[in-house]
Amino acid sequence: MNWNSLLSVCRAPNAQLINEGATIASVYKGKSVAEQNSVDLAWSLLMDDNFTDLRNAIYKTDDERTRFRQLVVNGASIFSLMSATARVRLLLFS
Repeated sequence: MNWNSLLSVCRAPNAQLINEGATIASVYKGKSVAEQNSVDLAWSLLMDDNFTDLRNAIYKTDDERTRFRQLVVNGASIFSLMSATARVRLLLFS
């Protein structure tokens, strides 16, 4: 198996969304579509009125909210990379 095949397996969800012309693929300009969509969905849930107390525990100011969102986005990106690495290892060593 070559590296291009490995990378295509790792990026299948995003590639599939883009190739199928999913609406969210255009929203995110074809970049990390699944990851960005997941972050946006989770953020929308956090902004729900039912989670006011949780939000108040996480951040107090607009600057803290902005920083927290950056951490969430960065965490999702790192998780995505780690998952891709794990899939490549699995394919190489199985």
